[in-house]
Amino acid sequence: MIGDLRPILDALHDTTGETIHLTRLDGRYVVYVEQIVSQLPVRSAAVIGARSPAHCVSPGLAQLSHLPAEQLAWFLSTPLKRYTPASTTNPEELRRKLETVRERGYAVNLGGYRPDVGGVGAAVVDHNSQLVAGISVCAPVYRLATMDLDSLGVLVSDAASEASRLLDKAASPHG
Repeated sequence: MIGDLRPILDALHDTTGETIHLTRLDGRYVVYVEQIVSQLPVRSAAVIGARSPAHCVSPGLAQLSHLPAEQLAWFLSTPLKRYTPASTTNPEELRRKLETVRERGYAVNLGGYRPDVGGVGAAVVDHNSQLVAGISVCAPVYRLATMDLDSLGVLVSDAASEASRLLDKAASPHG
């Protein structure tokens, strides 16, 4: 999967200049499976294989918004840990946030896990709308605060949609 998606991640990186992450949802966390690190002097990066709480990072929020109802109910039934003042810990507030994410096609996080780091993420789904992965642009909050986050969200959402189409084509017996 990663090799297939690399051109999409590269294009998003070339357009934004920021760090790009590809993640997979694993229980209550996202696992970083690929990244392209920004070359800007102040940047954010993750360790491949590292985990972040899904409810506190943009690719996690995007992926949570695509969970089947019973899986989301399980997720919301367990305590949501606060990592920063921007962390969402109320299950009903998180449910409302996830509804918004699903409607607009992308999630925004400004300091939910690390106070100075944020991102915009979108879910990659298959032809049955089943969750596959998350793609995100990650940057320092001070830089995200100067960006048009809606435009960035559309870029990330478009990249995730392109990834979904590419994976579907690769999985098709007529490829």
